[in-house]
Amino acid sequence: MKSAFSLLKNPLFLALDVDDFLVAKKFVKETADLVGGFKIGPRLVFRYGTDVIKEISQSAPVFLDFKFYDIPSTMDSSIRSAFECGASFATIHCLAGGDALKKLFETEKELSSKRPFSLLGVTLLTSYSRKTLPPNFVDQPIEEQVMSLTGLANDCGIRGIVCSPQELKLLKSKYPGDHFVTPGIRLESDAKDDQSRTATPQEALSWGASALVIGRSVLNAKNPREYLLGLLNDISKFNLSQK
Repeated sequence: MKSAFSLLKNPLFLALDVDDFLVAKKFVKETADLVGGFKIGPRLVFRYGTDVIKEISQSAPVFLDFKFYDIPSTMDSSIRSAFECGASFATIHCLAGGDALKKLFETEKELSSKRPFSLLGVTLLTSYSRKTLPPNFVDQPIEEQVMSLTGLANDCGIRGIVCSPQELKLLKSKYPGDHFVTPGIRLESDAKDDQSRTATPQEALSWGASALVIGRSVLNAKNPREYLLGLLNDISKFNLSQK
């Protein structure tokens, strides 16, 4: 399989969590040379259609974050559509269960034989804490639930996982060959907003992250390029310290 992670020139995804395509395109133009890829969600696609994906994918790999969670056939069709629109990464919910994940792994193999493409299994949203989990969830620590869902994904062949930074150490020790994508990335000076389980870029990378998702800290910065350059400088220092 051709992993989409091979397309990333650095481990940063900029989340284009905005409502205006012109604003999104401005950020793409200003930062495409600095980030590994762009994360796009429903906010833009529902307003402007799939041309958003096609256009942005011309500048950098697109991580389509719709967190597909449905019956297996519907999830399969959705992933194929995401691929056809130009996405290199697409999220699926591990909670969809083994039948769906096995089917989607076969789809991933088929699609990635045409061009690099990777599925990312979502475990638990970073906005959750143990106190705010839905009432039907098992009453056990967040880490155990994330580990269980990651184990299910691995059993079905899925090797790309979305998790919070707080679970990285445990997951990396258990599944060292997986790619872990971590939202909830904040600098120490940043506000956490609605994220409950966060970490700095250096912490996440040291714990085993393959890629980092950062959004509001960049989008709200007075100078997004300057912010990203500082972030990349910190990451490069971390990489040098590991050699």
